[in-house]
Amino acid sequence: MNLLDIINAAQGRICGGSEYQWRCFGPDARFLDFADSAGLEVIDIVFDSKNQTVYEVSICPAEPSNDHFIWINPAFRDNVMQEAQERKVDLFKSYDNIIVKELLNSQEVIDLIKKAVSN
Repeated sequence: MNLLDIINAAQGRICGGSEYQWRCFGPDARFLDFADSAGLEVIDIVFDSKNQTVYEVSICPAEPSNDHFIWINPAFRDNVMQEAQERKVDLFKSYDNIIVKELLNSQEVIDLIKKAVSN
């Protein structure tokens, strides 16, 4: 999956972004935030600013949903899990201890992004 796949699925609704602070994806990692039609931030992605590879996607649809999802690029999953352990971060719990569901295929990610931004 690359950055353009996400931008297209999210209808270009970028609402923020910055450098990514963890080291697990390397020095060219950045993140972008995307909003739904009401302007609420619902998607965060981490990508490589040089080759546009998507490393991670987090989808948190606006209320009333309590569904939260994460997709981690399989080629970098071990790096992410190791750094999360070092930082004592549970990637599969969100605020209020909501369980985050892991997505395993990119088409599922694209479908959920389209749904999240259209709400």
